[in-house]
Amino acid sequence: MPAGFASYGEFWRYYLSDHLRPPTRALHYFSNAFAVMLVVKSALDLDPLVLAGAIMVSVIGGWLADLVVERRGGATFAAPLWSYASSWRMTLLWFSGRLQAAYRTAGVID
Repeated sequence: MPAGFASYGEFWRYYLSDHLRPPTRALHYFSNAFAVMLVVKSALDLDPLVLAGAIMVSVIGGWLADLVVERRGGATFAAPLWSYASSWRMTLLWFSGRLQAAYRTAGVID
């Protein structure tokens, strides 16, 4: 378990509070959507290098969001695997229209 977090639920609340600004989230959404396209291309072409590129695009997009937009290190460095999973969770919640509810449930916004 990453230092400073008793559970993933605690980390998730921290992660959501770190991603309140729309431009930050938009970079995550864009990089994850592009990563999905690369995964499909990798499957169609049977190219593992494109699959590796998909992972890199997703991770780098999150880093850029945290470093450039937020001007901080972000959750990635505190808990890399939970951060990666949370980026996808946040993207899927946004895509399904349930992200605002997740913010409220986590107590991050009213």
